[in-house]
Amino acid sequence: MKTNRLFLNNKKALMAFMSAAVIGVSFIACSQDDELFEAEVPQKLTGQTRASCGLEPITYVERSWDGQKVVSTEKNVTLYTELKENNDSHSVQLESGKWYVVKSNCLLGVIVAPEGEPANLIVCDGAKLTSCIEICLGHSLNIFGQAKDAGQLIARSHLNHERYPAIGSSDDMGKLVIHGCIISAETLQENNSAIGGGWDGSGGDITIYGGTVKAQGGRDAAGIGSGEEQKRDLHGGVLTVYGGTIEAHGGRHGAGIGGGQDVDGGKVTIYGGTVKAWGGVNAAGIGSGEQFTDDIIDGGYLTVNVGKVEAHGGEHGAGIGGGQDGHGGEVTINGGTVSAFGGVDAAGIGTGEGFTERSLDGGKLFVYGGDVFADGTGWGAGIGGGEDAKGAKVYIFGGKVVAWAGQDAGKKNGSAIGSEDGDGRRGSLQLGDNMIVYAGQNPDDANKHLFPFETRVPACYFRPYCRVEVRK
Repeated sequence: MKTNRLFLNNKKALMAFMSAAVIGVSFIACSQDDELFEAEVPQKLTGQTRASCGLEPITYVERSWDGQKVVSTEKNVTLYTELKENNDSHSVQLESGKWYVVKSNCLLGVIVAPEGEPANLIVCDGAKLTSCIEICLGHSLNIFGQAKDAGQLIARSHLNHERYPAIGSSDDMGKLVIHGCIISAETLQENNSAIGGGWDGSGGDITIYGGTVKAQGGRDAAGIGSGEEQKRDLHGGVLTVYGGTIEAHGGRHGAGIGGGQDVDGGKVTIYGGTVKAWGGVNAAGIGSGEQFTDDIIDGGYLTVNVGKVEAHGGEHGAGIGGGQDGHGGEVTINGGTVSAFGGVDAAGIGTGEGFTERSLDGGKLFVYGGDVFADGTGWGAGIGGGEDAKGAKVYIFGGKVVAWAGQDAGKKNGSAIGSEDGDGRRGSLQLGDNMIVYAGQNPDDANKHLFPFETRVPACYFRPYCRVEVRK
């Protein structure tokens, strides 16, 4: 049996060491005056491999929100368990309130987050952890990086867990807080999101303060959000972004961020950072998946305060709002930069294309600040309805909004803000007294036509391009 010699500074450190999980190693524990203690520690069933006794502090970066910005604080932990397995069939049960560290390359089949108080996982700079992360409803996990945010977490669904996302649960997902590191999440299974719910599972409660997160959902599921709905009502979960960089791709019929097939969008709030989302075929970039059943789904809720948001609808899906045959959502923009691009015959912000006889509603849009660009495609309005859908209720009281209908809608005097052809289904538009409107067939044409107060709204309804901005 291999024997290692460690020096312990005090009895407290020794007791922490004695309780650690060590596999097949006998340690001789030594005090500073060389008084020897010898102990052999048994293997724990959790798969934890080594506990530190304060001899090698590990630094990590904790991030928080002070009401205006992200604050980063470097801290250290001296009592933790190092994960260093190389076993794809091994499962590890994390313990509530405990710390776990990955210092080098580590391969594990499944890491299970605890119920109640969250476990804490640090991925050190230069280290790489590859594993499926299970976070069931009522369970929680915090993920930290170090100063360079260069540690990697490669999360992927495990072949022995057919209903599991890369990070999340086969049912409804629990709570995940990301402070940093580089996370790449990809599901290998259909019907499962990359981060969120599995087949017939809702999205979780996810908070991102920093780092880089990339997510690729499986067929019929969101990148970040829910899996496919089968037997019960699901939702896209709650996503709060304070900082970092997020790229989310939905699988076929799943939103980039929000709902899988037949699932509403979630509740997304952005205070900063960069968020990019691409919907799968017939799904929204941010919002709902494609509607297949007779249920009514909508694009959920999106609030942008600061930061940069870019959303691309899949074929027939809105950039922000509804997938094919899905209603728009409720969008509030207080600041930042928001760009939304509709798929074929879909609105930039509003509904996807309406294929059925269901009367689709473009939802609601409130703009109080920031820069907004909404680009419809084909028969889709810039803001409002895709083909065969109603417009939205739009309120613009600040910022700058550019809306451009698709090329086919433009041939029929389609609405920059409204419906596909500016008819009685165009919805409603309310502008603040301080807002002015330029409108026309294209940006060059619009620059020539400043519309006075009483004609501002009709100009947006009956021209394919408009720019609404604060009067200077």
